[in-house]
Amino acid sequence: MPRSFKRDEVETLSRSFSDPRSFCSLPKAIPACPNEIHDLLAGEVDKGRRRREIYDRAHGRCEIQISPRCRGFASWEDGEWCHKAKKPWERCDCAEAARWGCKPCHRLEHSNRRPRFGEA
Repeated sequence: MPRSFKRDEVETLSRSFSDPRSFCSLPKAIPACPNEIHDLLAGEVDKGRRRREIYDRAHGRCEIQISPRCRGFASWEDGEWCHKAKKPWERCDCAEAARWGCKPCHRLEHSNRRPRFGEA
């Protein structure tokens, strides 16, 4: 779970996370996030709060929109929290490093190939 992020004890205590495994990192620059101190979340409550924050910011709209099957909307039940960074050592759980997306777009974003006719 740490994914090469070092724990900042003081900042972690100030955030009052619900899960003891959730923490804030020491300053680290990663391309996908403008923050220097990053959140790394664990547990249903902490991850659920962040998921709700990302969904509310997007107003339920798919922020990726790359699949031919994308309808532009991803409901709370059908949508997914998508990290901008793909590599684990560059992926934090900050809201600024995340997007809300529909399943076809999220799936296509993580594939290394172009979709064939009729696929998404």
